[in-house]
Amino acid sequence: MSEENLEKVRAALEAWSRRDWDAALKDAAPDIVVDNSTVIGEWRGVHQGASEIKRMWKLVTEPWDRVEIEVADLIEATDDRVVVSTESRFHGRDGIELPGPTRAGWI
Repeated sequence: MSEENLEKVRAALEAWSRRDWDAALKDAAPDIVVDNSTVIGEWRGVHQGASEIKRMWKLVTEPWDRVEIEVADLIEATDDRVVVSTESRFHGRDGIELPGPTRAGWI
């Protein structure tokens, strides 16, 4: 994977953590899909296209003061795809935090 593509992935996740959805999706494919079909919650489902994904991301982050996503691992899959293992931390109001980090995978 090129250093340029690696930086695009990192920049997108940093933008996501700032809730800058437009910057997070800047380099995404027009037919981007987020499959949350196994998630429990109101953001469950398959979300297609930037507008649906932004709406879902707002639902995920709305209850939290801060949500941070960090890259845990990158695995080159093809010339134009990479598997990204992430760790997320959810910081709520009044010092409430989810234990963990929460782990997820992105392609």
